[in-house]
Amino acid sequence: REKPFEQLPDETYINGFLTLTDFSQVELSKEDDKYYIFKPALTWVNGGYSYTMQLDLGGIVKGYASARLQALAKDNSINIGYISLGSSSMALLDRDKKGGNWDLKLKDPQNPNDFYLSVPTNNVFISTSGNYEQYYEIDGKRYCHIINPYTGYPIDNNTLSTSCIYKFSEDDLKNATYSDALSTALMVMDLDDAIKYLQDNAIIGSIALKDGGKNKVFTNIENATLLGGYEAYEG
Repeated sequence: REKPFEQLPDETYINGFLTLTDFSQVELSKEDDKYYIFKPALTWVNGGYSYTMQLDLGGIVKGYASARLQALAKDNSINIGYISLGSSSMALLDRDKKGGNWDLKLKDPQNPNDFYLSVPTNNVFISTSGNYEQYYEIDGKRYCHIINPYTGYPIDNNTLSTSCIYKFSEDDLKNATYSDALSTALMVMDLDDAIKYLQDNAIIGSIALKDGGKNKVFTNIENATLLGGYEAYEG
């Protein structure tokens, strides 16, 4: 596209790229304490150019990094403070020597100067995804950076932002990485499926959404307080 922020991709490319996104063909294996990823040799040719599958760890690496940094802090007897990677993935240590909670506030996806939820917490990893920081608008419609892998198009639903929280544990690397991945996956899911996934898997999190023109929140975070005119989503 000559003007990528003013033009949508041609449907030919979207359909072509969908042939390269069969993640079921990606294999992860372990050998001699090392992990290996096999990427299938899928190719789509158009206009004299060949396109292949590319694996991008951007959806999980900040969560993983927050856990590695938290472990580094712990090894150096640093127990007070927080680690923030672009604010979308964080590790919250203790707030003070008494082990106090942080008053964590989740940004309102429709107003960057406000918040939609207040969460008193500490010793947790939290990751957030949303449609409000990386996007462009064409003819009044917003197209965000999160792509539905089944359609090839940016997500188009009522979900505005999602967050997942995991308490520090012996599974920190796995949990922090999973939190990062899951917050994005919840954005793609149908709302009912996303809520059911959180409940069925005992995952703590929140979903900010539009419902009947109103701003609402589903959350199972203990002691969370709604802010910014948001209402509780009852389903």
